[in-house]
Amino acid sequence: MKFNQKCEDALRALMTEQTISESTLEHFFKCKKDELKGFIAARKDGAVPPSSLNKGTLQGAKDGVDCLILRAFECRSLPPLVVTTQEAPTVENTTTIESEQEVQASEESAIIHKRLTSATFESKEQPSSLFTNTDFLGLIKKCFDASEHMKQTLGESELQSSDTLNILLCSRLRDHVKKKIKDSKKHSHWSLKWVASNFGRVAAIMQLNGHIKSDLECLEADSTLLGSENNFCLATNDESKQQGAYLYYDQNDRKWIRSGKVINRSFAIRHLEHSKGAKLTTADSQSSRFYSRYPSIDAALTTEACRKGRFENLQQYVACGIDCEMSEDVKKILTTDASRGGIFHWDAHISKIGGVNFRGVTLLAAKQMHMIGYLFELAYDICIDSVANVSLNPGLETCLGVW
Repeated sequence: MKFNQKCEDALRALMTEQTISESTLEHFFKCKKDELKGFIAARKDGAVPPSSLNKGTLQGAKDGVDCLILRAFECRSLPPLVVTTQEAPTVENTTTIESEQEVQASEESAIIHKRLTSATFESKEQPSSLFTNTDFLGLIKKCFDASEHMKQTLGESELQSSDTLNILLCSRLRDHVKKKIKDSKKHSHWSLKWVASNFGRVAAIMQLNGHIKSDLECLEADSTLLGSENNFCLATNDESKQQGAYLYYDQNDRKWIRSGKVINRSFAIRHLEHSKGAKLTTADSQSSRFYSRYPSIDAALTTEACRKGRFENLQQYVACGIDCEMSEDVKKILTTDASRGGIFHWDAHISKIGGVNFRGVTLLAAKQMHMIGYLFELAYDICIDSVANVSLNPGLETCLGVW
């Protein structure tokens, strides 16, 4: 299909290192209407969009208005189902074309298991190897399972799924960095490497909590990896008094839309702060993508053009909860390196962490708690569908110096 080929050529001309699966709405906005139709039809079993469907506007696509720009964007990770001219090798360039096709197949496939490698970030271990360590499991439950909702045992498929999740977290972190950190010099920042080194342990905790979908290998590349909200604890009652990382779920549209971090105060307090921000009474709140997408019913101004829902329709859930009144024993477990009986890897980056200027924090252990909050906030953030995710924040803001 020539229009699909033209669209692909146009996208490649607009990008440098990215693949087509990493194209943005802005890239598709610059393509012509017929090119967008061809691109969609080539990936949707020849189903040509109706002639009544307009190309749309960039802002409309960002707001979720059905149009060719948005439909093309949503199927950008799907491989073309038809052979294009680029895919028909000649005798002279067969080797080159085959090599290019292998790269495209591995990077643009809609199936997640085709993208299970990451050259940038690596975890120190696979989660399945951690589940045989009863001491490690005991530490996890002591620090993160106050409500005793964690699974006691995992089946073989769940062990394999946790390993898949670990690899996906590293892969998605690479994509996350490219999209949300503009300064390329910070793409290999030590804090990102520290996060990735602990992804195996985070994946294990997420699996024990039952927070992940049962089959990760049949999902599209940008699909939400998080399971049903019924598998999460509401940030209410005793859980509302915890700190750590939290999630927001749109009860009306039935989807996860944001993760967040709060340390040294509770989930309940942070929710009240968000509730106040959603009223859009200050310049800062009005510039927030979260609050403009989910304003309060009592908002001081209207955001109809970009609104996705109402703040009152959002429910706060616990991603990773830690008791604000934690014992010294728990604090020691959380801040001691895994090689000496702790849960997380610290030693390789501890001097860097000590040098981070967290507001009002001087003790190293207190800085480590902030890092744990960042770790889980970022892990859950990259598990959320990129279209549904309303956060543009890169995570690790204090470490990166990016807000």
